[in-house]
Amino acid sequence: MGKGENKNISTISLDTLGFIRIIAAITVMLGHTYWLIETYAPELYIKGILQAKIICSDLFFIISGMSLAKLYSNKIADNNIGFHKFIIFRLSKLYPLLLFFLPFCIYLFIGNGINLEPARHILTLIAPYLFLDAWLPEFYYSYVGPSWVISAFLICYIFFFYYCKHLQSFFKQHLSLMLTIIITCSIMLTIWGTIYVESSVVEGVIHKNPIAKLPQFFMGVFLFYLSEKNFKTNKIHIIGSIVVIATLLGLLIADYKFSWRVAITPFVGIIIYSLAINPKLSSLFNNDKIKEYSNSSLPLFLLHWFILWGYALILRLYEGYKLTGLSDLKLFITTSYKIKDPVSPFWGYCLMLIISIYCSKLLYTKFINPCSLYIRGYYNRKKTVIK
Repeated sequence: MGKGENKNISTISLDTLGFIRIIAAITVMLGHTYWLIETYAPELYIKGILQAKIICSDLFFIISGMSLAKLYSNKIADNNIGFHKFIIFRLSKLYPLLLFFLPFCIYLFIGNGINLEPARHILTLIAPYLFLDAWLPEFYYSYVGPSWVISAFLICYIFFFYYCKHLQSFFKQHLSLMLTIIITCSIMLTIWGTIYVESSVVEGVIHKNPIAKLPQFFMGVFLFYLSEKNFKTNKIHIIGSIVVIATLLGLLIADYKFSWRVAITPFVGIIIYSLAINPKLSSLFNNDKIKEYSNSSLPLFLLHWFILWGYALILRLYEGYKLTGLSDLKLFITTSYKIKDPVSPFWGYCLMLIISIYCSKLLYTKFINPCSLYIRGYYNRKKTVIK
């Protein structure tokens, strides 16, 4: 009885992971919109939100690794779910999200792409729907904004399935070694990135390439295994927090170094793990209203890009505000939205953020989730008929 209760304490909570994920998505959104208030916002906030934005985009992969390991690792290992069903079920939550943006992307393509480099813009238009936009630097600024995340997720899913099928038992037996290797590789990648970080290609590989995201994803998988072993992280939580806080403060004081966030990502993962096994947090976030917003993290990650674009157009038309970079492919690069005096009113900034979060929830509850349920139901009916 004592063991059973003790084991339950260390169970990973999907509700807590979902809440952390929506906070990460909001942080990324703040990082993409800081320029609207940078002239009167504290410098500490501006620098801090830029550092946190990069780290929080990585949290999606750590949290995804934890969630998938909890939901599917044993099912895959026991042959209770096949490869096609697993991929279709996962993509049922991702692909409808891309299709939602297709009319808007076509509009941008017709309005901007043809006038510049047609071949490149055609590739830019179709790359997200072929899961290519996370692979090559020329696809990074797609019409769907940060859709590279979906391309990277697909690769993580494929590796995850075959890992659970053939390698899971071995890695569970050598869990400490694998966690050590991931942390070591992160530090080595940081050193390499610091030397060559001025290269946009290297920066892209560190930040967006799907292969570079696999260590973060599997960091989440391995951390889930710690919960199965009833592993306590009180001391490591404190150490990890100190490492992260010290690094962030150092980055705030010094010039920003993009690649150093790679080194602290494993420690951030340990902090997430210690929060996700906290039963008090689990009961707190086990709320239907909170779950509606928690589940909308990925829609928010993409949708705020378009709301930001629309808000920028409003500012351009309102009282003579002028923006740069609205006529070429840099339309979606936030640094090109520089407002030539004055900046956005603070109430407008807050309103845009609130609208982004609420519309993301509506997008998930009214479109993404119903589409996902329909696709899954259709697949199950089709398989039943075939049998």
